[in-house]
Amino acid sequence: MTPEEFLRQQAEEAKPKPPNGDGSNHQDGDDTKDSRPRIEVHNAGAIDPTKIPPRGFLLGTTFCRKFISGLNSAGAVGKTSIRYAQYLALATGRKEITDEHVHHRCKVLITCLEDSLDEVKRRIAACMLHHRISPSEVDGWLFYCTPRGLKLLEADPRGVLARGALQSELTTVIKDYGIGLVGLDPFVKAHGVPENDNNAIDQVCIVISDLSDDFDCAFDIISHDRKGKSEAGDADRDRGASSKRDAGRLMRTLTGMTETEAELYAVSDSDRKTLVRVDNAKVNIAPPSDEAMWFRLVGVALDNSTAMYPRGDNVQAVERWYPPDMWKALTTTVCNRILDRIAAGPAPGEFYSPAPNAGKKRRAWPVVQECCPSLTEGQAKAVIKKWLETGVLKIEDREDKDRNERPSLIVGKRPGDTWDS
Repeated sequence: MTPEEFLRQQAEEAKPKPPNGDGSNHQDGDDTKDSRPRIEVHNAGAIDPTKIPPRGFLLGTTFCRKFISGLNSAGAVGKTSIRYAQYLALATGRKEITDEHVHHRCKVLITCLEDSLDEVKRRIAACMLHHRISPSEVDGWLFYCTPRGLKLLEADPRGVLARGALQSELTTVIKDYGIGLVGLDPFVKAHGVPENDNNAIDQVCIVISDLSDDFDCAFDIISHDRKGKSEAGDADRDRGASSKRDAGRLMRTLTGMTETEAELYAVSDSDRKTLVRVDNAKVNIAPPSDEAMWFRLVGVALDNSTAMYPRGDNVQAVERWYPPDMWKALTTTVCNRILDRIAAGPAPGEFYSPAPNAGKKRRAWPVVQECCPSLTEGQAKAVIKKWLETGVLKIEDREDKDRNERPSLIVGKRPGDTWDS
């Protein structure tokens, strides 16, 4: 057969053949059915919403069966400590550990690909000690392993991708132990392909998704930020190929408290360094939330002293932290007093400015602080900003006493109107 005849034959065989009445693709007089995979097509008119099973959320909206979660941050911010607390909350069924609803207690497997076995023990022990979790509470519910060097996917010298030993080992462990959540820490150690190669990383995520689907479990991947400035909630902070971020459905960032936030919450500089926030970066299977989840980093003594190390180890754990509610001090009476002052202006024929750094006489935030002395400067500025966002205050151009038009603060809504503080 000549090359031209071979190509014509291949083209003829590749042509689609019309299905018969039984849905098969074989031709009359040909008993050999087409062995190629078929797309299974469904009729949307047959959908009954009441019969669709709900998504299998496990802990709040952090972990969900058959989906990939993720947390990324710069180094030494506390992502592993936060995840271990969340893993323990899920394994014990104890909501108070992270103050997230436990939808369904399940077995958790920590797969640490970086630290030694003893270091993983220290981290788990610190979290258990801090939250008063007894060994009996996690017995048969929380498992850990340190399979360093094993990969989900690897590339041979020719660049051909193949599933690795970690995939087969996890398949066995998930099945034998009935695991509901697998944590991979860090993601970059879970594969042997270039981390910036979108196609290769997508294949790694397909391996994870296949395991998640096959065993109805959740997967969580922990990652480092790329170099550069890290904004809270920025999905593009994640290191490596964007296909990893795109494959995840519950992706979040971890960021330390800024100086501005510390001023807003009246937190000292020493305390600021122990406070971190978790923000939604890409969460598209749960309702959006603009509120960060805050944690405090705490040191826990393991009481494992020896003659050589009389102080033993002090290991990081976390606990939930809630910013003080400055709005409690802003009663209806106080709010109206502030708004009356703003409406009257700093002087007859003058108006307050929306700019926080306006001239001293036209700044509005000192009015808030004068009427509510418990608020800091940062909090007073935050009140003006929030009221502008919600329509309590509006910006309009008004003439001052010198007949110069300037952006000015005008009172919009008040308590009793449609009010969002």
